[in-house]
Amino acid sequence: MSGRLSFEARVQRGAFALHATGHVDRGEVLGVIGANGSGKSTLIGAIAGTHRITAGRIALGDRVLCSRAAGAPEIQMPRSERRIGHLDQRARLFPHLDVRANIAFGPRAQGARRRAADVVAEEWLERIGLPDRARSHAHQLSGGQQQRVAIARALAARPDAVLLDEPFAALDVVSSEELRALVAAELSRSGVPMVIVTHDPVDLIALADRVLVLEQGRIGQSGRVADVLAAPSSPFAAEFTGRVLVKGVASERGTLRLADAPLDELHGRGELPAPGEPAVASFAPSSVRVRPADTAHPRRLERTPQGRTCWNDTIRSVSASAAGAAGVRLEFAGWPGFAAELPLSGALERWLATGSPVRLELSADDVRYAVPRRASEPGEVPAP
Repeated sequence: MSGRLSFEARVQRGAFALHATGHVDRGEVLGVIGANGSGKSTLIGAIAGTHRITAGRIALGDRVLCSRAAGAPEIQMPRSERRIGHLDQRARLFPHLDVRANIAFGPRAQGARRRAADVVAEEWLERIGLPDRARSHAHQLSGGQQQRVAIARALAARPDAVLLDEPFAALDVVSSEELRALVAAELSRSGVPMVIVTHDPVDLIALADRVLVLEQGRIGQSGRVADVLAAPSSPFAAEFTGRVLVKGVASERGTLRLADAPLDELHGRGELPAPGEPAVASFAPSSVRVRPADTAHPRRLERTPQGRTCWNDTIRSVSASAAGAAGVRLEFAGWPGFAAELPLSGALERWLATGSPVRLELSADDVRYAVPRRASEPGEVPAP
């Protein structure tokens, strides 16, 4: 019977070190996101058994998969005995076996007789919608079909946990949607813990309950998917969600006190730490209102009764929208890191050009506070 997957691990790979702590309950999905090289696949490999931990402990239910600590015997369960289904963006089907034999491989490896394993494989072929491809080989299948078979092979072995490392990245939109639905249904049926590494927000929204953000081998943020996407506190999480991250210090007035900005403070909504502590806020760049400045009657900083903050600045650069949509991104001379985005239909005015003075407005309702993770919070384990 599967149980909670828990990890408190340090992995050293050359000059790179991963320090991560977390858990995944039965029937729960933990999403893992981060920039390339942040340690996502290293974490998956440590759980699966392909990477040896330097220190810490990984357990699945009442089974310790690996453990290293000073003064204690080392535990290193072989990968083949961990009962973990591991799948990445490549199907990696056995080319010399047909589809049915590929799926039957898992049950056979667990000791099932050939006839029983074939029955399981036939059931899975029905479940993944490929009942007529039992005798086909990998080269005769589309990419989406191969990944369906790979998922079936991983789950047919009845693993105690499932690890998915960008399993839909190489697929088209339709195939990705179908496979997300398949994985969600099988997770609901099996009730095992699952970890999914992804670069796609849709994977988080469709599958994950919680998300862990890795930044250079350490946990930058973690929490419920909705909370992290709505109020990112780490640079990658903000980039992932398309929001602008602003750093500052919590004030006694319940605002974010700023430095090197045309505003002394930023009003918003959400949680702030104690006054004087580091804090962050984020907003969607599309929520910033941009209009030409009245140079004949220049106005300084203004806060309206409706909770909007208004100030003047100068356009420093105009570029394509970071979201990839048809629009433009504006950055400003007086506030490095601050940005606004406009749809292409609203960005055709002649005054929207580098060097133009503009009036900017941002509503407190569009700003979300967040508390950045401290370096000393869970995410590190001591070296042995």
